[in-house]
Order: sequence, then C-alpha cells, then structure tokens
Amino acid sequence: MNWKDINIKKGKELYELDSDSYYEKNPEDKLIAQLSIILDKSIEEVEDMPVDEFLKIQKSLSFLSSIETKFSKEMAIQGETYHFIDLTKMKAGEFIDLDTYAKDAMDNISKLMVILYRKKDEKWNSKFIEEREELFENNISWQDAMGASLFFCLLGLESIKPTKEFSFLDQITNSLNQRYKDLEALVSQLQEEKKKPKTNSSGL
Repeated sequence: MNWKDINIKKGKELYELDSDSYYEKNPEDKLIAQLSIILDKSIEEVEDMPVDEFLKIQKSLSFLSSIETKFSKEMAIQGETYHFIDLTKMKAGEFIDLDTYAKDAMDNISKLMVILYRKKDEKWNSKFIEEREELFENNISWQDAMGASLFFCLLGLESIKPTKEFSFLDQITNSLNQRYKDLEALVSQLQEEKKKPKTNSSGL
C-alpha cells in the first residue's frame, strides 16, 4: 500500500488527522482512525479486527510518515482523459476561481484539480466544479493531487511572491498594471522623440 492507493477524499481526511491536537497526543487512537479511513471501516470495526490482521496492516502504513508527490500531465478517469491546462492561456474567470480556491488549497484541492485538469480543448465553465468534484475526489490519487498542486504553485508563483497584504490575484493585477505603465512610458518616450527636429549629419 502507498499514496497512489489513497484518493483525494481519504488524503484530506488523513491530513486532517495530522493537524488534530487530540491525535497528536494519542497516537494509538490516531492509528485506529487512519485504518478506519483507509479501509473504509468504522472505528468499531477496526477495533474488532483480529490482532494478527491488525498488525499486518499496521506494517503497511509506513508510507504515511512522508508524502510522495507525482505530477502527471494527463489523467484517465472512468474512460475519459483529462489534461493539465496551459496556465499561460488562462482566462480571467478560471484564474479568479483558482485564486479563490487556492487561498485554502488543502480543503479545496479537489476543486483545484477540476480547474487544472480538463478534457482536450475544453473551455472552462464553473459548473464543472459541481459536476466533477466528487468524480475527481474519488478517482484521483492523493500523490497526483499533491504533485499537480505543487507544480501549479512552483510554475504559477515562481515570479510572484505572495504576501500577507495581497492575494495571488492582487499580485497578478499589480504586475499587469506595472507592465501597462511601462508600456505607456515607452510610447510617450517614442512620441517625444518623433517631435524632436531632425538634423543632418553636419548638425544643421
């Protein structure tokens, strides 16, 4: 068993256990809860497992100590192929949706995946979130989701450093505004140069 066997839904639940102060202080209960999530069993069912079976499964959970990521340019889900979008060609609507969900990326990771992966040449539509979130949550592995999210952050944010004062969208907007001002300044400079009287090689 490894991270490729854990889908987004289970990955989120396991992540929540790691951030729960109760389970931090009670590792035995955390193990039971982890097995409950991974095996799709209730806490009571896990506690009633034969001890030899319990210990055998426990040994297979060593992968939980570290998160492995994998970036895939495309994913096959129930006979359909979904491709990672070209981030440089995003439209305003999908960019705003990405920025909104990225503010709480771990909780919204399935929504981010719906935006980042689409069928070939498919244009973004916000209704995809409602239509595909559950599909992606149950059929994409946690390592693929984490890999895509990491790739998105590295590629999309490497030239824009987020701050506490500004969101990712604010940073992009500020960057574009600055480029626009630079362009205006360049145009103004060229116009001024055109107004200058021309001189011949002798300076007359």
